[in-house]
Amino acid sequence: MAGGDTEYMVRLGFPVFVRYKTPTDIRRHCRMVDWDVPIMIGSVLITPGDLVLGGRDGVIVIRQSIAEEAVTKTEEVLRTEYPIQAAMLNGVLPLKA
Repeated sequence: MAGGDTEYMVRLGFPVFVRYKTPTDIRRHCRMVDWDVPIMIGSVLITPGDLVLGGRDGVIVIRQSIAEEAVTKTEEVLRTEYPIQAAMLNGVLPLKA
């Protein structure tokens, strides 16, 4: 379903809350010190070539070495989830869907 879990909950009228939303302009707060090197964000190592995907539901880092497998498995899950979500939007109870 386009938009992810958050968008789905919003369409169902389920209350969704966030703690912070900070679109801060970084022009005066950062400078480039390196390029094409591994970095740590929190406890997550991100290396050149890794996929970093983000949206309303969060951020995920997929190692380049498993990217193809991750995409294939994600597509399999979505093929199962889409019909269930569509049924629920049409009033079918989750366990019945």
